[in-house]
Amino acid sequence: MREELVVRNVARLVELPEWRRSTIRPWSAAEARQFLTAAKPDPLYSAFVVLIFYGLRRGEALGLRWDDIGTDTIHIRQQLQRIRGELLLAPLKTHAGKRDLPLLDVVRQALHHVRHTVGSMLKDPGVPARDAQNILGHTRISATLEIYTDTDEHARRDALTRLHGLLDQGQN
Repeated sequence: MREELVVRNVARLVELPEWRRSTIRPWSAAEARQFLTAAKPDPLYSAFVVLIFYGLRRGEALGLRWDDIGTDTIHIRQQLQRIRGELLLAPLKTHAGKRDLPLLDVVRQALHHVRHTVGSMLKDPGVPARDAQNILGHTRISATLEIYTDTDEHARRDALTRLHGLLDQGQN
């Protein structure tokens, strides 16, 4: 109509059904606690903690970067959106969406456990400590080795078995 190619907009003749907001029943504190307890072994547990404690939108939680997490504050600055089938970081919808929230201890623990888990998982397949240092963004390799690479009985047994294999070869 604006370009004067048609005389009238036939889409305006369509009668739309009345829109009604669906009823939402929020979880109780007990239900939220039960969910977090059940979700603890899930790899996405830290994301669930962030969602439950801060009420972030899904895209806001997925848009968080390590740079957004300070010592005492979590900064909401962007969101992850699907744009034309591609996942992209995008600005928040409104200015009010850009906010700083106190970093709660429970959230800090859930997020520091993620980094700890990644550091330990990098060790298991034999990723060199220097590569793990770069992946985790540590200035000093000692931080990577001291803080983020737990050892367990399986790893110690494997290391000693390999050592035994090396020493046993010279005996035969």
